[in-house]
Amino acid sequence: MVFAVDNEVKLVDLPFDFTYYGQEFDGQIRVSENGWISFDTDDELEFYNWPLPSSHGNHSMVAPFWDNFDPALAGTGGVFTHHDAVAGTFTIEWSRMRHYLPEIDDVQTFQLVLRDPAVHPAPGGDGEMLFLYRQVHNRDTLRQYATVGWESPDEDDGVQLSYSDDYAPGAAPVGPGLAVLVTTRTPVYEPYTAELLAERAPGAVALAWRPADDRPVAGWLVMRADDDGEVALTAAPLPAAARAFVDAAAPAGEATYRLVALHAYGHRSAAATASAAATGSFDGGALFLSSGQPNPARGGAAMAFALPRGGAATLRVFDLAGRLVRTLVAGDRPAGPGAAVWDGRDEGGRDAPAGVYFCRLESAGAAVTRKLVLVR
Repeated sequence: MVFAVDNEVKLVDLPFDFTYYGQEFDGQIRVSENGWISFDTDDELEFYNWPLPSSHGNHSMVAPFWDNFDPALAGTGGVFTHHDAVAGTFTIEWSRMRHYLPEIDDVQTFQLVLRDPAVHPAPGGDGEMLFLYRQVHNRDTLRQYATVGWESPDEDDGVQLSYSDDYAPGAAPVGPGLAVLVTTRTPVYEPYTAELLAERAPGAVALAWRPADDRPVAGWLVMRADDDGEVALTAAPLPAAARAFVDAAAPAGEATYRLVALHAYGHRSAAATASAAATGSFDGGALFLSSGQPNPARGGAAMAFALPRGGAATLRVFDLAGRLVRTLVAGDRPAGPGAAVWDGRDEGGRDAPAGVYFCRLESAGAAVTRKLVLVR
C-alpha cells in the first residue's frame, strides 16, 4: 500500500464480513498512515490524534497507535496488509513509520489483526481484534502523545487505553512485545498458585503456597477473614519470592485466609484460599516445628516453628546420611512463632536430589526433628 503524501487515507478491501459493535461491515475499510483504521468509509480526516470516543475524524475508528506520521520521510517502511484465509485473519501492519517532527526520530512498527467472525466466533457475534506492538516509542509531547483505543460507529461509546500518556486504570503501557486482544469473551484467569496450605501451630497459623508456574508477580498480600470481616495481615506486600507467612495473631476460632497476587500496573489477582484455626495461645511451652508444607514437596516446602523463649536457634536440613544440606535459620530469634522456607537447594544453590530429608530445630538445649520427602 503506497502513501505518497502525509495525512493520506486509503480504501482497502475487507476480505470477510466483520461485525463491530453489533453492526456488520462488508466491502471496504479506511486505513490511515497515521496508525488507525475506520469501518466508516466517509471521506473525513483528522491528522491530529484526539481522545476516544470523539466527534473528530471518522466514525467507528480503531486506533492501535494514532499519531502524526509522515510516509514520505526517508527510511519509512510503509503500510502493508495480509489476508490469511486459513487462519481467518486480516492484518494491517504499520512498518517503521516515522513521525513528522524531525526531533522524534524513533520508528514505530505495530499491527492490527482483524479476526474473521466465521472462523473465530465470539459471544454476541462481534469480531475480535488484536493490537500487536514490535517497536513503539510514545513520546510526542507536543501533541498529546499517541491515542490507543477504539470507538463505536455513533461515537457515543468506546474504550481508550491511552491518550496524552495517561493510561486507563490497570492498562499496560504500550511498548515492544505488548499484545492487546479486543474481545467479547469472558476473561479466563488461570490460578497463580497450585496450592495454599494452612497449618495450625501454637498460637498461630502457618501458611505456605506454591506458584502454579513461572509467571512473574510483583508481590503477595495475605488476607484473613473471620466473623469480624477481612483484614490485611501485612502492612506492606510480601516480596515476590515469599512462599510462607505466619499469622502470629490468629483468632481462636476458624479463619479463612486469602492469598492475593500483585502484578505490574496495579493489577491484582485472588490467588488462593485456605482455612485453619490456631491450636490455642502460645504459652511458652515446648519447642514446636511443623512437618513442612507441602509434604511430599516438589521443589521446596515451608515450615512453621515456635520458640518457648528468645535466644539462639538453628533450623537445618540433613540428608539420610546425616550430612548438612542447608541451614535455614541461624542466630538469635524472639520467642513465639516463626516460619522458614526451604527451596529444595543445598548451601551451594544446587538442586538437592529427590529423597528423604530431616529438618531439625534446636534452641536452648532442646531439639525437635521432622521428616520431609522431596520429589522431583
